[in-house]
Amino acid sequence: MSDNPDTCPDCDEIQKDLQKERLKRGSIKNDLNTFYNSISDKRASLYAEKYYIIHINWAKRWKEYIEDVQKPKPDFIDNSPLICEHKKFIYVYDIKDSNRDYVPVTSYDWRKLYEEFSSNSPIYVYLNSASDTVTQSFPDICTDCSNLQRVIRESQALTFQDTKLHIVKKQKVSSYSYIRGNDTWIGASHNTTVHELKLYICQALDIDPSEQQLFYNNKELEDDSKELSFYKVTPINPIVYKKKKKSNNSSQMSSSVNLSRSQKETGFEGTILAGRNLQISQKKDEQIKSPPPPSAPQGWPRCKRCTFDNDEKSPTKICSVCEFDNQ
Repeated sequence: MSDNPDTCPDCDEIQKDLQKERLKRGSIKNDLNTFYNSISDKRASLYAEKYYIIHINWAKRWKEYIEDVQKPKPDFIDNSPLICEHKKFIYVYDIKDSNRDYVPVTSYDWRKLYEEFSSNSPIYVYLNSASDTVTQSFPDICTDCSNLQRVIRESQALTFQDTKLHIVKKQKVSSYSYIRGNDTWIGASHNTTVHELKLYICQALDIDPSEQQLFYNNKELEDDSKELSFYKVTPINPIVYKKKKKSNNSSQMSSSVNLSRSQKETGFEGTILAGRNLQISQKKDEQIKSPPPPSAPQGWPRCKRCTFDNDEKSPTKICSVCEFDNQ
């Protein structure tokens, strides 16, 4: 009982009970921290060979129960949405897919949850440690129902609106493997153009649109003017980007300049003027190499402007090189 006469004993007791419940649920969260984080962060790394499967709806209800002491305790672990009419596992999304409708659970976490809640349909899978692909499951995967559900969901996803798309960097190992920090989530719609998406990526990852190559299901989104629906883009799978190498324009320009400098100027060579100006060019080159002595005659036929020695028999005093009138 509180020493303060202004407080309500019943309310104090309720607050104490709530505090005990918060501590209890906090302890459960710490104990099942891997499962708790996997519900929000679907990119959590997979390190075990065997995982149990829990439908995302039940997992979210459990998370709300842990976070909010006012939320009721969920019923048994309900995996019925993942079981088809043939009593098999409907495996639509890959276990690494961020859009999957289930949460992979370690054997330790499953045992703790099963002891507390039990389940109507336990599901577990075995993974290939190298590729994280499912090699075996219980119950067996129903191929027909899984493919049918995949087609239905992809068809519905083609008209997505204001949905987050997962943008990941292309890696050498796999199109779907990525490094944290090299990925982002960008809001877009089915009628967003490829160019608009590149602008969003530029804002998020600071990569110029001209340096971006985008792929969806290993197919490049080549035409910037096309909408995402043209390439059947959906939020189900990530969009993979690859950064192009910058073209070294400065090196190309430098090489071009060096090449032009190494080439001898040909002037009118190959034209009708070549014969008329060949002798003039040769004389001019000789004058540049060997400047005339100071005692050279002044005035015509030497041009006053360029000092070229013209033909003194020319009917006019117009320079053959610079066309200056020496009258």
